[in-house]
Amino acid sequence: NKINLSRVILGGIAGGIVMLLIGAVIHGMILEPYYVDMQQKGIMLPEPRMGGLIHHLIIVLSGIVLAYLYAVSRKHSGPGPKTALLIGFLVGCMGIGSAVAIWTFDNMGVRIPVFIGFDHLLGCMAATFVAGWLYKD
Repeated sequence: NKINLSRVILGGIAGGIVMLLIGAVIHGMILEPYYVDMQQKGIMLPEPRMGGLIHHLIIVLSGIVLAYLYAVSRKHSGPGPKTALLIGFLVGCMGIGSAVAIWTFDNMGVRIPVFIGFDHLLGCMAATFVAGWLYKD
């Protein structure tokens, strides 16, 4: 079976947008007071570099990668939400190491790294779920 690349790209962009929305809630609403405190202490930049553009592009590209992994996995694990959520979970777990590294090596306390890990895990699972829902052979 050939992979439907147009559906991978469509689902990946949609999934990337979902990841951005989840990140906006977690970072822009829940963690904002903590980020303001870190900025005032000089631990974090007062403004993101390049307005966060590169970060947002990488998130959307990550959505496309997740959609591709889902499409490839359908052959062995079967199509549907179970496979999509499994792929999202497995990839999301890989990002938890970065959150643990922030906790280990930075002076940010535990709250921010925990939410960063949660954002990554939930974002990957939601993005792959959306990409899987949009994917058609």
